[in-house]
Amino acid sequence: MNKEEKVGMGKFLRFLTMLFVCALGAFSAYSARAGGDEITCEYFCASYSREPESTCMNTFQLMTRCSNGFVSCTVPDMGNDLASQFDTSDIMYTCKATTTSCTVRVWYYAGAGCNALSSQTKTGTNASVTLSPPSWTDIKEEGCVAPPKGKVLAGWCTNSSGCSSSSYSSGSTVSCSGSTSKTVNLYPYFSTCANGKYASQGSCYSCPAGEYCTGGERYACSTGTYSTGGASSCSSCTNKPSNSYYTGSASSNACGWACNANYYKSGTSCLACSGVSYIDSGSQSCSITNGAGSQPYSRTCYRSTSSAGSTSSSACSGTSSCGGYSYGTCTVTSCTTDYYASSTTACTHVGTGYYSANGSTGRTACSNKPANSYYTGSGGGSNSCGW
Repeated sequence: MNKEEKVGMGKFLRFLTMLFVCALGAFSAYSARAGGDEITCEYFCASYSREPESTCMNTFQLMTRCSNGFVSCTVPDMGNDLASQFDTSDIMYTCKATTTSCTVRVWYYAGAGCNALSSQTKTGTNASVTLSPPSWTDIKEEGCVAPPKGKVLAGWCTNSSGCSSSSYSSGSTVSCSGSTSKTVNLYPYFSTCANGKYASQGSCYSCPAGEYCTGGERYACSTGTYSTGGASSCSSCTNKPSNSYYTGSASSNACGWACNANYYKSGTSCLACSGVSYIDSGSQSCSITNGAGSQPYSRTCYRSTSSAGSTSSSACSGTSSCGGYSYGTCTVTSCTTDYYASSTTACTHVGTGYYSANGSTGRTACSNKPANSYYTGSGGGSNSCGW
């Protein structure tokens, strides 16, 4: 091969190289980011009728010119030594944005008319916000709308007049796409705790023993009923004996109880007072000539009545039946006028010239007669003896 043929072959090879580079350029794109926007610079070659080696500019120079107000794109050096050999004044190129950014913003409100509790914002290509909403405590402390009694924060929705269900919850996402931004206003959704649980400080808890829970609230079991915990209703106690009544509730089938009136508690039973005997002692009036007297006695009786809730037989009183009297000696307790107790068993007349008041135990001499006279009778209870 002679020199001219070698030179011609070199130009031909160089021309093929340029075509290859341009072919790559005609179908290539380079992406860059500026201010949150993803920009793609597209570049290609234009054919010229002048020198074959002027067919297209090299990739590096074309990418440098690709800006159009968005970004200047660059690529690795792909043969800059060839750049000086080309006329690039008429090379066609274009830059365009293949994607744009959007903004998603989520506002959290305690209720309609309330100030926003907080917000979350994200800007970018297909921006997405992972929800991290305020807590029950945040809502309560804000003071605009108090969480309803017996309810807990269960989620969020977009209905400011009141949520009937939850459309958003912690951990869910809100996204935007393209150049369309999105703003979402969220309001709390409160739900009632399940039966057997009650609401407190934004959480549901199991109902305590001795209570029942419904509608998210807790209530004490009524007298004569019990619950063992986690209950939505109370069960009736069955532990009291006959002739008794319940006095309270309990956390198991062991409600407090007491005996009815006229019964008393004995262990785990209620016994009737009529079955309790006792000794009744005292005195019985008896007849004494010209006076009054009494006789001691003793008798066996049965207590027949008691107040409700009595806990021992001593609470019973009254008699339903008694045994016979056991009389002793009749004892003087009081003598009539002008009689006195001469012993513990007899009343004696005071005699002429004496007197005694009713109930006296002695006599007094009269002093009402004049000189040269004598008494003819007693004084009738005073110093007024006949003379």
